[in-house]
Amino acid sequence: MWGTLAIDAGGTLELAAAPTDAATLRGGEIIGAGVITGTGTFLWTGGEIAGAVVVGPQTTLRIDGPDAKVISTGAGTGRLDLLGTGRWAGTGAIRLESGVHGAQFTNRGTLVAESNASMVGDGTGNLFRNVGAFRRNAEGANHFSDDLVFQNRGTVELTQGALVFDSDAGYLQLGGTTNLVGGAISTTTNIDLRGGSLTGVGTIIGTVINKGRIAPGAPLGVLTITGDLVQRADGILELELGNIASATAQANATAANLMQTAVPQPANLAFRVFLPVAETNPIASVHPGLSDQVAVSGQVTLDGILQLTPLGGIVLPSGATYTLMTYSTRSGEFSHVDGLNAGPPRLRYDPANAIQQRFSTARITQRRCSHHRANRL
Repeated sequence: MWGTLAIDAGGTLELAAAPTDAATLRGGEIIGAGVITGTGTFLWTGGEIAGAVVVGPQTTLRIDGPDAKVISTGAGTGRLDLLGTGRWAGTGAIRLESGVHGAQFTNRGTLVAESNASMVGDGTGNLFRNVGAFRRNAEGANHFSDDLVFQNRGTVELTQGALVFDSDAGYLQLGGTTNLVGGAISTTTNIDLRGGSLTGVGTIIGTVINKGRIAPGAPLGVLTITGDLVQRADGILELELGNIASATAQANATAANLMQTAVPQPANLAFRVFLPVAETNPIASVHPGLSDQVAVSGQVTLDGILQLTPLGGIVLPSGATYTLMTYSTRSGEFSHVDGLNAGPPRLRYDPANAIQQRFSTARITQRRCSHHRANRL
């Protein structure tokens, strides 16, 4: 389509099923407010969406080609809502340009990123909002740049490649889940978790601020943060502890790799959990991959809840030592510890800033325990 397509308020453009794309926007603009519906495909290779356009649940949205695509409020509403399935391919950037108010691209369905294209904000208040499922399953990276906020209330999943937030672009999670399955997220600002969960195994480059829940592993694994971690008072860090049997059972999927992976561990600072008994288990104490771990290259600022859970209710190995977090420097303390308990757990912050908790495996219960400093172990 070239020129202007005007959709009257509440109007509908219906696409019939066809072996090729039923409608294509490659130049010009769409104005007005209405729904693109039907069982066909809406192909967007260029041009501008200046109205309030909804792509219905039965219609496939395909974003492709080398040319720029624009969502603009300069002459209209500047909103695109996806209710069904979408594919983001090609190399041309998606530009959100604000006028009186910011432009918005809202995914309420499933949007799969398959390219190395960028999404760029021009002006204030521009927003990509995910309340459905956003998935990246290809090598390379999507860049989110300039005056653009990526807001998540749904599911963001990375199995390959990366999401990169440049310049003033930010990642704001108000709910839902961000799940790393080997992928990476990079930011020059913050990963701001105000709700929901950060899960899985992968890498985050930048500062993570946690007011939600961080739960690494698949089910056991390492979340690497190349930057700082700030754990707020209402944040939860949930870590599972396994044993050799549980790690071996996981070997058919990913645990075999986890158990052989060299985890970054600064020489002098670590957060460890000890299971002391009369005789230690040297195999368990040095075996990697037996627990979840957060490896932070910079500073950790601690507060909130530390939740420790035996994986699947297993019996933990006697005398095992678990390294659950590594970092360069630390400030603050967890306000309390949930999960493992046999008598009051003793949490130690020694002069070297190593955090250690010691408890017995004789009795394991699930209850909330008040936090306090321990005597030296």
